[in-house]
Amino acid sequence: MKSLYRVFIGALVLSMVFSGCKKDEEAPDNFLHAGDANCVLTHGNLIYYSSSTHNSTPFYVYGIELFSQGVTLSTGTTGHPVYSGSGVEVYISLFSSESPRPADGDDYVYHEWSSTANHALNEGYYSLDFTVSKSAYSNFADGNVTVQSHGDQYTITYKGNDEDGIAIELQYTGKLKYYDGSGWEEK
Repeated sequence: MKSLYRVFIGALVLSMVFSGCKKDEEAPDNFLHAGDANCVLTHGNLIYYSSSTHNSTPFYVYGIELFSQGVTLSTGTTGHPVYSGSGVEVYISLFSSESPRPADGDDYVYHEWSSTANHALNEGYYSLDFTVSKSAYSNFADGNVTVQSHGDQYTITYKGNDEDGIAIELQYTGKLKYYDGSGWEEK
């Protein structure tokens, strides 16, 4: 009886972990395609980290975090984002010359500074099994991100490959919780 109970609990935990990601289903409007996995993205954060210069031109560093259902986002007492639950996570780090918020309609190419605007896709990664305590991540190896903003609504698209050559595509349209992390100390 105890082993049947353990199998049931194990199956329940696994179904919760993979609930944000399904295979071979029709794609929703907000999605991450990673190989044959189709994941629904439901919410996220936009975090401004700092500013610096490139070729004597100032630029801003910010991150976009996107999550599936199953991951709960909140703000801790220190003002930092707090995460709980499990599901899918995508993280995109961008450099932009426009402002601490993404410029409307900008394209960010992986590790390539634009000649017309001082910005780039610095890094990105995703996890199909995100948890706060332990996650396996796959890094972006190339690609292009486009960010469009309409007030507090954002449309983010990415197309590229991960470090294992798996084709990655994502699209997200919706609100992002904005954090000004420029005053946060590294720990």
